[in-house]
Formats: sequence, structure tokens, C-alpha cells
Amino acid sequence: MSLPTFIADVGHEIGHFVNDQTLRYASGQDVDFPLVSKEGSKNPQLAQMEGINLGSDHQVFNESSWGIPGIYLHDWPDRYIHTNFDSSAMIDPTKLKRAAFIAALQGWYLANFGADDVEPVLNLLRANALQRSRDLMINMPALEAADRARVATVHSVVELEKVKSISRFARLDEKQLHQSGNYIETLAELTKGTETGNPAVDLSGHVYQRNPDIKGPMHAFDYSYIVDKLGFEPAAGLTLQGAVAYEALNFVDGKRTVSEIRNWLIAEFAPGVYPIPLADVEAYLSALENIDVIR
Repeated sequence: MSLPTFIADVGHEIGHFVNDQTLRYASGQDVDFPLVSKEGSKNPQLAQMEGINLGSDHQVFNESSWGIPGIYLHDWPDRYIHTNFDSSAMIDPTKLKRAAFIAALQGWYLANFGADDVEPVLNLLRANALQRSRDLMINMPALEAADRARVATVHSVVELEKVKSISRFARLDEKQLHQSGNYIETLAELTKGTETGNPAVDLSGHVYQRNPDIKGPMHAFDYSYIVDKLGFEPAAGLTLQGAVAYEALNFVDGKRTVSEIRNWLIAEFAPGVYPIPLADVEAYLSALENIDVIR
């Protein structure tokens, strides 16, 4: 959620397309894109379209120091990964072909994106916003009343930023932006419901900004900057870890308060990771301040 962009929706749509084509092929139908290799499996692709997932080069490019959007494809479960059998001979050529197709089609589509593509993408974003609102409503009962309105607000901002991201590729006129804003606002009112607490209470108004001289995530490729500079025990004692910690730093933009960063973390990771106490967010950001990553 720290990098809201329509590119993710396009990538997922391509994934759904490959799922459909390969399932129909495996079922005996004639399709334009069976996407199978002679040496590989003939099974359908069963890709899941997910949110943030760390563990590869993309987590450096996507990080807020650079904010380069993209999609990440990974194959899991894999019984051979990180074992002595993890070799090219164990790669299914069919899976590799499909991954290459998804990446190539995404790149081709974005490279040729123009005015005629704006309205179809807006329609896709509206449909996906409706789906995401549905998922949010299902998860709302797991949240405290005051957090429901906060989370609904964050989701609305994310959906609108996805729309605005189109302007990096093609012109988005005021009418299209206004219509999208109204649609998203309507979904937000439906999503947050009536039994909400007071979302205006800001428990921590402290605002951090990134130190521009220190770039990149705190963890990548068996190296941890925060462990190196803060020490193993203090770093291990921080409650925020993994993707939650990764996004906490990404949400530091010189504008959001610590409380608002907590709201964004809840919006992205609840109900799987919930609650996220404000004190835990404060402790993590304070640790980053101590090693001059943020100020």
C-alpha cells in the first residue's frame, strides 16, 4: 500500500488471463495461449494474486527510496528451493514460460500505453475497488470500532492514488478523476458502516522524514542494516518485523504522523496482523531515528 499503482491491477489481470487460458487448455479446449513447454508440465496455472511479499530484488526497487512499481512472481511451495537440489534442472519449463509471458506482456502493455487504454483501466480499477471493498467489509468486524473508519479512509486514499497513477503513462482528465473520486467515496461510506469510533483522535502527532543519504530497506539478501547499526538484541527486541517493518519505513514521508503510519499498517495487514499497538510503531521508528535512518 506504500506504492499504490494501477500497474499491480494490470499484472493481476494478466495473471487471471493466464490462469483461465491454461485451465481451459488442460480441460481439452482450444485456446490461443496454452503456454506449455514440450519438456514441462501440462497442468493449469493456479496463480494467486496477492499483496506485499518479500524475498527478492523487487523489495529494493519498490522501497520508498526509489518507489519503482512492479510485480513480483514467485513459485511456492517449492520442495527444492534453498536445498542442494535447487538447480536449473528442477525448474518446470512450463512455469518458466508462463512467468516470462506475464512479465513480457506487462512490459509490452505499459510501454504502449496510450489514451485509448485509460478508460478500460479505469473500469478495471472500479471493479477491483468494489472487490477490495467487499474483502474489507468482511474483515471489518475483526477491528476495533475506531480503527474501522481509519482503515476505510486509508483504502479510499489507496484507490484514488491508483487512479492518479495512470497519469504517469497517459493523460487523465478532470472529469475522469472526479467520477472516480465520487465512486471511491461512495464505496468508502458503504464500507466503514455506522458503528465506528472517533477516527480523529491522533495519539501521536510526531512526524518523521527519511534521511536522504541512507537509502534502501533495512533487510535484504542476508544483511540487516538495523542489526548492523543498532545491535542484534535491540533489533530483535522490536515487535515490528518482516513486511510490517518494511512498510512502516516506507510510510515515512515527512507528512504522516506516527499514528497515521499505524493506521496504514492496520489497513494493509489486518486482520492477519492485528492489533498493531501504537507503542510498537513508535518503538520501531524511534530505533530507526537512533541510527539516523529517519529524523
